[in-house]
Amino acid sequence: MADKREYTDKSDENSSTVGRYEEMVENQKQYFFDVDQFEDIIEHYVSEGELKSARSAVKFAISQHPFSTELILKNAQILADSRKPHKALKALAKIESIELENPDLFLIKGSIYSQLREHKKAINCYRTALDKSEDKGEIWMYIAFEYQNLGNSKKALDFFKKTVIEDPDNELALYEIAFCYELNNSLQDSIGYYTEFLETYPYSHAAWYNLGINYSKLKKYSEAIDAYEYAIAIDENFASAYFNKANALANLNRYQEAIDLYEETFKYEEPDAITFYYIGECYENAEQYEDAIVNYTKATEVDPEMADAWLSIAMVMDLDKRPIEGLRFIEKAIDLEPESSDFWHMYANYLQKLQYNHEAEHAYHEATSLDSKNIYICLTTQNFTLTVAALKEQ
Repeated sequence: MADKREYTDKSDENSSTVGRYEEMVENQKQYFFDVDQFEDIIEHYVSEGELKSARSAVKFAISQHPFSTELILKNAQILADSRKPHKALKALAKIESIELENPDLFLIKGSIYSQLREHKKAINCYRTALDKSEDKGEIWMYIAFEYQNLGNSKKALDFFKKTVIEDPDNELALYEIAFCYELNNSLQDSIGYYTEFLETYPYSHAAWYNLGINYSKLKKYSEAIDAYEYAIAIDENFASAYFNKANALANLNRYQEAIDLYEETFKYEEPDAITFYYIGECYENAEQYEDAIVNYTKATEVDPEMADAWLSIAMVMDLDKRPIEGLRFIEKAIDLEPESSDFWHMYANYLQKLQYNHEAEHAYHEATSLDSKNIYICLTTQNFTLTVAALKEQ
């Protein structure tokens, strides 16, 4: 109870300080604030995303406390956040010689060099910060991201692992480890890493989830389902685990189970186009064409620019022996992605089936002009040309 009251009092105090500062600005007066109060004021504006107000506050703060290293560091950070990296470095230069033991100086400097894409300099700054900081986990992660920016996923992997050793609950690092293993084409090693990690931390839903992702990528769908189920058991609101378990079930042709799980995700997050699309795909594969069309249509209602959903409506209507009805949907898909050779090729096949040979000829021409190296497209176009020529000779 005492802790809660202390927090409330601190919150009220900060609100009062910000209110007093804003009263001063509005009345164009000059009030005095100590450094801690200025830090609260500046942090308030930063947390609200009001960088312009934060810059004004820090400028006024430094006018009252010109030798405060805390305020100069705040100024540099705000300049960096405002995409003014060179000004930020200039601000840091004022205190560099007297703040050599302050890890924040090197963390801010590292983030500025990262913004400037000078990733090796950023790494050097973060390494210096490591030597001066007790909280190393986050700094290991900063270094890992810089190695990623340099295209060195093996080094990045080493530092993400260090992050997790320091902080096993760091979910971002756990996801990045999986990404690095994938970049290194080492999915089996990734499975080994997460399996070993889970022996020590069996209640990590993020680790179970990433284990499932790895199994899915290796097409080991039954093992993937088991991993996703553990993730869901630990966190029953984990929408991504339901979604990926559904994907695995669909790959095992267990379509109704997959549909049920896709729909389960709607309890935990807003319905999205891709989920409706996958539900439609399950119904299509199960030859339940009306339900497929309903869900593909829902996908287009959520995202009218989703060309694949428009195309799929046409394909299902063709399967359902309603190709004339489907024609306008495939044309809508092409309107959205006119540079897709695959779409033009499918459109050409569709038109040929309807014996709209003149229009089909144009569509085949578009497909081959967009992808003249695609052997399949070129062969079907050639077969069409020969077929039409033979018909004309009859």
